[in-house]
Amino acid sequence: MIVSNITKENIICPNTRVADTFFTRLKGLLGKTDFASDEGLLIIPCQSVHSVGMKFSIDVVFLDNDRQVVALLEKMRPFRCSKFYRDAKMALEIKEGKIQEMRIEIGDQLKFTCTQKYKGLK
Repeated sequence: MIVSNITKENIICPNTRVADTFFTRLKGLLGKTDFASDEGLLIIPCQSVHSVGMKFSIDVVFLDNDRQVVALLEKMRPFRCSKFYRDAKMALEIKEGKIQEMRIEIGDQLKFTCTQKYKGLK
């Protein structure tokens, strides 16, 4: 899936996986030793994240059902837990520094373009 920022007119990550089952959400990024700049992990549903067992820091973009950014978490180090974001319905985990690099801000509108058939997103 390609995730782009409609507000800023840029592509955030062209290679995004979706974690929407118990097992894919449980695994998340565990086992990875690095996160490429073009990668992302979209977790659905999600109102908070943790980095227990991870080997690198990440940035996290929390989104509502309309894919509007409701919270940002930069440079989340391993073995941490985020706050609970009541308005969030999903979270996009991306490479550390990507929020700043792509100028993502609260209120930005994101767009998901499925590169494969995926029934979970409308």
